Amino acid sequence: MADVNIDQVVTTLKSKFKAGHQFIFWYDDQGEFEDSVRDLTGALAGVATVVELKMGHQLKTKLRLLGAGMSEKFLIYSPQPQPPLDENHLRDMVLYSEIFRADAPEILRKELQLPENMYSFVKRYTAFFGSKERRARFMKYDLHSYQSEPTVAIMAAIVRLDQPLVDFFAVLRLILKAGLTDNKYLNEFEKYHVINDFWSIVSDQFGFQSDQPDLLTLASGMYVTMAFQQMGLPTATDNRYNLSARAANVQTFMQQFSAEAYNQYRDDYDQIARHVWENIKVNKFFDQLDIDDLANSDVFPEFDRRILNWIQEQLLLENDEVLVDGLSIGKLTKKRREMHYGRSHNTNHLYLMVRSAWQVIQARHNRPANGFNAMVDEYTNGGYYIDMNYRHFVYEYRIAGYPDYYMRLKRLVERIYVDLLSKFNISWNQSLNYQQIAPQLLQRNFYNQYIRNEQNRIVVIISDSFRFEVGKELQGKLKQEDQVTDMQMHFLISGLPSVTYMGMPALLPHHNLALQAEERRVTVDGQPASNIEQRQAILRQANPKSTAYRFKDLQGKSRDELRSMFVNQEVIYIYHNQIDTTAENKGTEDETATAAKNAINELQELIWRLRTNSINHVYITADHGYQYRDEKDC
Repeated sequence: MADVNIDQVVTTLKSKFKAGHQFIFWYDDQGEFEDSVRDLTGALAGVATVVELKMGHQLKTKLRLLGAGMSEKFLIYSPQPQPPLDENHLRDMVLYSEIFRADAPEILRKELQLPENMYSFVKRYTAFFGSKERRARFMKYDLHSYQSEPTVAIMAAIVRLDQPLVDFFAVLRLILKAGLTDNKYLNEFEKYHVINDFWSIVSDQFGFQSDQPDLLTLASGMYVTMAFQQMGLPTATDNRYNLSARAANVQTFMQQFSAEAYNQYRDDYDQIARHVWENIKVNKFFDQLDIDDLANSDVFPEFDRRILNWIQEQLLLENDEVLVDGLSIGKLTKKRREMHYGRSHNTNHLYLMVRSAWQVIQARHNRPANGFNAMVDEYTNGGYYIDMNYRHFVYEYRIAGYPDYYMRLKRLVERIYVDLLSKFNISWNQSLNYQQIAPQLLQRNFYNQYIRNEQNRIVVIISDSFRFEVGKELQGKLKQEDQVTDMQMHFLISGLPSVTYMGMPALLPHHNLALQAEERRVTVDGQPASNIEQRQAILRQANPKSTAYRFKDLQGKSRDELRSMFVNQEVIYIYHNQIDTTAENKGTEDETATAAKNAINELQELIWRLRTNSINHVYITADHGYQYRDEKDC
């Protein structure tokens, strides 16, 4: 027992006696038990009686044990090996008791709750199991998940795999995340003698062969093999990086790694990709591949850079009908955004930017319809996409963060958009005739048309400068919400000039609107309507159960507070001012596209809050629209 910790033995025995064992037989196969009997006898005092089983005294010992009371507990030891069962006079007692082995591996095996056939495994890796903390980590794993390859459980404990089932792929992912050179986990594998097992399993799983294996070469092989598999091309001829013999396993591992990276460890996955690229770029595996091939792989971020650069060059040539592997630029960008690097912040915005540029460029040959009504129909049934796509382009261009690299594309988009505005503005001005517009389509008839005869409580949200195409985008978002069950969108023609001081009064109940041009204000039936208090007074003249709030007055209010603000009110006007405030301020006018996006988000959230307060009828409208160009950098 020279290698046995007596305290560990005592702890184990006490737990067994506490569990109800009366007799425990201990045969000392090594002949070393006698050296520790005195210590053991003292340590078990008060717990169990230690009885020496001497050769030739089996019957005497048996009689003593049979005469013992049921509450007495015994450890029966022998300094000699256990005799064959048919020569053992205590065999009946042995069968209904327990045989206890005192060597350290056996104690460890039982503590780890491993089956007897894993005794040699425990004995071989006693250095690893010498730590209580490592044993605790090891014991968290389900035995059935590693019994065929028990060293994998040691690896899992070293890398601190946080799941009950031992999975070598999960272990390998944690190893790679720790670095491809001077890896701390592989150093521990060396220390606890599982490094050869690790590389053997790697070889079996991925077909990776090397006289001096290392993580960088392994990772390079998996990334390179995965890239060629995605493209449907033969893997690189350099055998160091050709793992195509186990391509299915490589693909499974890389797909799991990529998915996991998207949720938790993107930086690790991407950093490995960059490290691998630096390692293999001298091989020039991908330099001569067509864009059609690169479009199918998302292993390296360099593929997205090449694709984005290629798209820009095609758009600069106004070659907007080009196909990539059978996909238009629009479908290609959608596909790439759903792939690994396309989900990252900058790359996602870049694909959205070039997609919007492509859509604007596609519209370069558009011509105005003939006549006012035809122009209105054309715009409201899809023509608004030109303005929407331009706004999206400006927003994504600023968010993506590469203004210099895409400056040429921006100038092209600006040129095309300005040309379109010029053509359509001239035609609109030539066609506009207020006398030919149906009364129900005029903004000044809004209250009579939609509010006056409404029987249900109604909320009107007036968002300053919330033009038609922005409203269409909000409509698209609201359609995705389960709470919105019925939604329609109409248009109104505002007065001229189409500005706030004209549009806001026109949306109030009135008989007469009078323009005071020098003061830039409009009176409603002779009353001023410049601020919210004046507008609320006009609303209450038409319906006493009316009120008006600023959007900011509702922000931060609890559900109960909102309910109290709306109680007993039949008509509620809410004034929202996100876009106009930004666009009119010279210091922030460059952020108009961002303001439009923020306005959509704010209104979507406001509608949700209104719905949770049982307000089911909501109108969203605007006092006027706007035309916008982002002239910065052009």
